[in-house]
Amino acid sequence: MLILTPPPAQACYDAVAELGFGSSKVKNNTGSTPQLPAGCVFSKAADGTATAMFNTAKSATACKATAVKTSFAASAATGVSLNITLDSASKGATITIKGPSTVWFGTGISAKIMADQPYTLVVNATGIYMDPLPLQPLSVNL
Repeated sequence: MLILTPPPAQACYDAVAELGFGSSKVKNNTGSTPQLPAGCVFSKAADGTATAMFNTAKSATACKATAVKTSFAASAATGVSLNITLDSASKGATITIKGPSTVWFGTGISAKIMADQPYTLVVNATGIYMDPLPLQPLSVNL
């Protein structure tokens, strides 16, 4: 059996494209920049565009520690996206859920399938509701 693996740069670009990170557009770039960590480097601009760079430089630079951590997931099938940002400096969390305006939608957190009984957020025309059942209304900024 012959198993073909993509070259490292293509594997970097494929991983960033699959994860998306909530970017409106991702530009792929291969270069040698010693000031950046070696390997796959992702950066996102304020306008939502991003760059996936495969850095070929021999670099001792490590990834920077940051107080803000962001996670993003989206479903093309449902049109629902979830972005969670944690800020350890302010001890705050921001959860952004986007979906179709004509139907209710929801998302589960901390599970792979609904049978895992995730923490659930459901959005409809009257507000945002959370687990446990029965769903409780949240006081949030819409």
